Amino acid sequence: MFILNKYRRDGCGLHSFTDGKDGQQYLYTQFEADFCHYVFPVFEQPSLKGTFTLRAQVPEDWIVVSNEAADEDDGQVSQLAASVAEAVGVFADHPELAIAGAKSFTFPESFKISTYLYAFAAGNYGFYERKTEGLPTMRIYARQTLMADVNHTLMFDVTESGMLFYNDFFQTKYPFRKYD
Repeated sequence: MFILNKYRRDGCGLHSFTDGKDGQQYLYTQFEADFCHYVFPVFEQPSLKGTFTLRAQVPEDWIVVSNEAADEDDGQVSQLAASVAEAVGVFADHPELAIAGAKSFTFPESFKISTYLYAFAAGNYGFYERKTEGLPTMRIYARQTLMADVNHTLMFDVTESGMLFYNDFFQTKYPFRKYD
C-alpha cells in the first residue's frame, strides 16, 4: 500500500523545504502536537503507544535519519519496491515517485513511543558527530549551506552536560540508542 500525501510547506506533518542558495530539497517531520495524522493514521490517545518501522527510498546523494539508526540497504529493497510499485501501477499513475539511481534505508522497529515522537528527515544533510564513552552517539544535522554556521561544539557540550545531569538525578541512563 502506498500512501501519497502532498508535502506541506507550513512546518506541520511532512514538510518540504528547498534551500534557495543551493536548490537542494530537504524533508523533515514535525508531528508534535497533533500533526502526525497528516502523514499516517493514528490513535490520538496518550495511553496508546506503538512501534514504528520505516523503509525509505531516496536519491543516491541523500541521507535519511529517524529515531533508530538506519541500515543502508544494498539496493535489493529499492529493486523490490520498484517491482511492487510497477506491478500495482503506482509509477504509471504517479511517475514522480520513480527515483533513478535510488538507494534505500531501513530502520529497525522503534521502542514503544507516542505517535508525535516519531520523526524522520531526508535530504542532502551534512552532520557533525560526537562519540563519548558512556553516552549514545550524537549527531547534529543541518542543510549543507548552514554547516559552517552550526556551533556544534557548544551544542554537544550542552547536550552532554544535560544527559549526565539527568543520568545522576534520575539514576537512569538516556533510554535511546542514539541522539540526533
